[in-house]
Amino acid sequence: MAVEALFAGEMEAIARKAIELALAGDTVAVRIVLDRIAPLPRGRLIKLPDWQPLNSLADVPPAIARLCDYVAGGQITPEEAMSLASIIDKFTNACGMLDQENRIAALEERLSDAAA
Repeated sequence: MAVEALFAGEMEAIARKAIELALAGDTVAVRIVLDRIAPLPRGRLIKLPDWQPLNSLADVPPAIARLCDYVAGGQITPEEAMSLASIIDKFTNACGMLDQENRIAALEERLSDAAA
């Protein structure tokens, strides 16, 4: 917070100066300006043309198997596969929570019918 207070109202002037220095050939300033304007992406876009959408839990095991095939074939790195597997895991968890919610609702309905 102290640093923010120190720079309050001066950010525009600092940015202008960095741009001026960059335009004058200062390579450090160029790096600073580019890092702010166009930072390097943390990952890359992964295009998997034969990827099948996940619609149910039954789609999960084949999806994981395909990830293994992509890694073995060199189409993606093991780290990229782990990142995609994490997304699949979140899908799996969401399906499980929805299933539990549906089961609880069905049980509550049965109990309500039995009590009536």
